Amino acid sequence: MTRRFRRYRVWLGWAIGLGLLVMLALLSSQRDGSLRAMQAQVPILLNQENAMKVAVVRLRYGLDSNYDLLNHYFQVIDGHLRVLVSQADGQDAATEVDEYGRIVRREIDLGESFKYQNAVVRNSLRYLQSESVRVVDAVPRDRAGRALHRALNQLANTVVLMSLGNDASLHAEAEAALAEVDALRAGLDERTRATTERLMRHVHLLVETLPQLDRTTRNLLDSGSRRKLEAIDAHLRQVYDAESRRAGFYRVILVFLATGLFVAFAVLAARYLDNVRQVAGQRRFLQSLTDNVGVGVVVAGGDDRLTFANPHAETLLGYETGGLAGVHLHDSVHVGKDGERVLCQDCRAMATTLQGRSFVGEVHFRRRDGAVIPVLLHAATFNDGDRQAVVLAFQDMSEIHEARRQLERLAYYDALTGLPNRTLLQDRVDQALAQARRQEKAVAFFMLDLDNFKGVNDSLGHAVGDELLCQVALRIRASLRETDTSARLGGDEFAVLIPDAISAEDAARLAGKLIRAIGQPYHLSGYDLVCGVSIGITFFPEDAANCDQLMRNADAAMFRAKESGTNRFQFYTEDMGAGAMERLQLESHLRHALARGELAVHFQPQCRADGSVAGAEALLRWNSPRFGMVPPVRFIPIAERSGLIVEIGEWVLREACRQGQRWRNGPAPEFRVAVNLSVAQFRQADLVARVADILAETGFPATALELEITESMLMEEVQSSLETLASLKALGCMLAIDDFGTGYSSLAYLKRFELDVLKIDKSFVDGLGNDGNDSAVVHAIVGMARSLGLAMVAEGVESHDQYDELVAFGGEDILLQGYLLGYPMPADELDHRLASPTG
Repeated sequence: MTRRFRRYRVWLGWAIGLGLLVMLALLSSQRDGSLRAMQAQVPILLNQENAMKVAVVRLRYGLDSNYDLLNHYFQVIDGHLRVLVSQADGQDAATEVDEYGRIVRREIDLGESFKYQNAVVRNSLRYLQSESVRVVDAVPRDRAGRALHRALNQLANTVVLMSLGNDASLHAEAEAALAEVDALRAGLDERTRATTERLMRHVHLLVETLPQLDRTTRNLLDSGSRRKLEAIDAHLRQVYDAESRRAGFYRVILVFLATGLFVAFAVLAARYLDNVRQVAGQRRFLQSLTDNVGVGVVVAGGDDRLTFANPHAETLLGYETGGLAGVHLHDSVHVGKDGERVLCQDCRAMATTLQGRSFVGEVHFRRRDGAVIPVLLHAATFNDGDRQAVVLAFQDMSEIHEARRQLERLAYYDALTGLPNRTLLQDRVDQALAQARRQEKAVAFFMLDLDNFKGVNDSLGHAVGDELLCQVALRIRASLRETDTSARLGGDEFAVLIPDAISAEDAARLAGKLIRAIGQPYHLSGYDLVCGVSIGITFFPEDAANCDQLMRNADAAMFRAKESGTNRFQFYTEDMGAGAMERLQLESHLRHALARGELAVHFQPQCRADGSVAGAEALLRWNSPRFGMVPPVRFIPIAERSGLIVEIGEWVLREACRQGQRWRNGPAPEFRVAVNLSVAQFRQADLVARVADILAETGFPATALELEITESMLMEEVQSSLETLASLKALGCMLAIDDFGTGYSSLAYLKRFELDVLKIDKSFVDGLGNDGNDSAVVHAIVGMARSLGLAMVAEGVESHDQYDELVAFGGEDILLQGYLLGYPMPADELDHRLASPTG
């Protein structure tokens, strides 16, 4: 009622003012001209003030973009103010008019600020719409990029809502969202930050300018000009009344009433039509805004039935145009996560808005087809006439939820096989151990490592290797129960967690089942493959007290199983843990062994059929003050895994060449030295340059240096191996293939490699004289080497029968190496051997 009363009072003021003007026109006799002129300015100024404020509102909300009309109103108001000042009569009237003049000048200043601020906001909003699309397309689709994408969407929505009106909470939300985006941008690369720089400058400008624009608009709309004009009008009425009394009280009343009624009717009609136009314009603006805002907007009345829905809401909820009208919010739209109805009294959004506060949160809406979708809801109350209504703006969160699920899957599952990864496995192990402690039960843990997977990967390609890993994962999963967990730890390593107690016998049966399942033939991309597996098994609490110990012990057991051969499983024992610790200690001491002079090069003679020494193979020995003489089989693998083998191998090569040159300068001018190359050395990009430098440094001829390479090294990256061998060959070095016959594909490639020497593996030499098969193999190898023009060295000659048979096969073409002909010995011992007449 108060609002209506104020409205009627304004109308009455207009009627009284016009009536006084008419009375002064009829009855005034003294100050008729000046009073008429002043009174004529008041309604004109009021009209212009109202028109000016309407123009401000239209410009503020984008209904008009031309500031010429606003400038025109200010010019008209200023012109009529000048007329009013020139006609002011009496000290009181002049004071009131001067005060109104100051208000007008302040309005003009505010108008200039309004035009600047409003133009900034309009231009930035238009830029925000176009630039957001470009920035979103430019932002990478990694985890940080998707987080920035979501934050930018939230910030854009908040800024758009801010542009609709003054809401302090929205400004706080915008600042928070802006801070979040700035924080996310700081983590991006320089190029992506530069891409978003212009957009962020506009967003900062919007967040800063919108509150200023709202204050300027409020100051313009409530500048006090109306009150001051009414005060001037009241003063003029007083003067007019005093003048009119002399013309007769009754005539004044009659004229006043007649004129007042007419003017009141005219003014009311004009105001009504003007209000109709304003309301229609506002409705068109709001309709256009809700149709294009990009979020669903609905309005619920006091009975919770929807009275308005924009097209985006209808599309999002699966309704036809107008189909949401009259639909009950809590019976048909807002539901629980499970799709069940949410009672009005249980609705958090409604409870919050009824308390006069805005609600922002995630809820679930049901589409017309019954599907339940998550939405981000912003709800607030407003007065719809005499009733209270609720406006709900919502955005579909389904894609964001799906992206979140994908991120969680990438974080906890292996992308190739779909199995849990190490992170998820550790979490499940921790849960299983906690439950086992409460229930006093055991937990079994298996570590699986595929045998010879690297050979498959290198020879057949990574695509076949990946397909093999996927098939292995399926077979592991099929061999387990639903309660068990299988995981891929990386590379060709898998793990199995048995969370409930099983016996060692059951664990052994399960390991055998896994070995048989994985060992079945695979048919992959046209290849038929067989893959073995080594399994380590450990138990909680018997072997370990936590997840790290459990995995470490299982790995140690798996390592022991792999040492025993393929398709083996091994239970963890305490000595394995000690073995792992010993390996760490060996590695620690080995890192300083070279600098401390603990390493030495021994030489094992390579003899001709008559027993004379043609050369020697350089072999590394380690005499540790703590561990004593450490066998090469113990420390060489440690050196290879730790990367120390490169430095040590280069030192061995230098020492062998230096010592070989000393012998060539002395008792053995034709002496040659064989040196083993490790995988790490062979894969060095500057291997050839390093060998050339050592040869130049020691003076040892390249033709007397024999570099030994294993079959498996050649089979890895065949093209690269061919290039390295060709470069070494061009340097003049002799190339030998070590342990020949133990690989699986060397015969197919042997002719492609530029080799000089073929070393017959000890495993074939051992059977000579006893095993006819080994004799046949050695005979075939000798024949093949002769046909290819290769020299031969037989390793592991330990008996006279072996010696005789090898001489019979190879004659003068074969060199013999083994304990029968000489143990690996220091250089000074070989000096005596070479100096003897039979050397």
